[in-house]
Amino acid sequence: MKKEKNNHIINWIALILFVIVMVASVVDIMRKHNIIEKIVANQKDVISQNNYSYHVESYNKNNESETTKSSMSFYKKDKISMQILKNNDNSLIFWYDLGANEQITLVPQNLKASVYKNSSKFFVNQLPPYMIDEENKNIMKIFSIITSDTVNGEKCYKINTSGLITWYSKESGMILKAQNGKKVIDGKEYDCISEFKDWKFNELTDEDVTRPNLTGYEVTNNE
Repeated sequence: MKKEKNNHIINWIALILFVIVMVASVVDIMRKHNIIEKIVANQKDVISQNNYSYHVESYNKNNESETTKSSMSFYKKDKISMQILKNNDNSLIFWYDLGANEQITLVPQNLKASVYKNSSKFFVNQLPPYMIDEENKNIMKIFSIITSDTVNGEKCYKINTSGLITWYSKESGMILKAQNGKKVIDGKEYDCISEFKDWKFNELTDEDVTRPNLTGYEVTNNE
């Protein structure tokens, strides 16, 4: 009789623990749902304004050292995008006018430029990296771990999804930092890190994204 009573108590405890775990899981998913939806809504608001810029620094880092940083600056105003890539003393510039269907690629150190018109071979990505789309949104809600953090003094959500770690601004929803995979260099393992800095919204003028001056450049025209 005593044994049956003990088994009954154990079953009740197990049931209560199961209910607690299920409730906690549902609450966590609802919390993540609200956070992800907030980020997505803020991202859509920024993109719809068609006026933003940011700077990216990418590097590999471990506990001992970090590699030389490469950088990229991106500017978007209305139908014009401009991307400036820098690595050591080398730079590459992409300018794209969606309205005129024209892209210009410049290599300043060699004074060479290529002009593409009405071409499908455009290189400028019109959206910032790590935007949360419908597929990623659902995966993040279920499988990610979301905590609060700070990057370069800005409050953000830190989202770990199967090893991909991203930091999104709580205010704007835009990406602040990403740790995406690892790389082995000279036998040492490094984390691959990108930091997204100096986000600016609705500050660009037409002059900031004006068509590049090709005077002095060797120009190749492509259709």
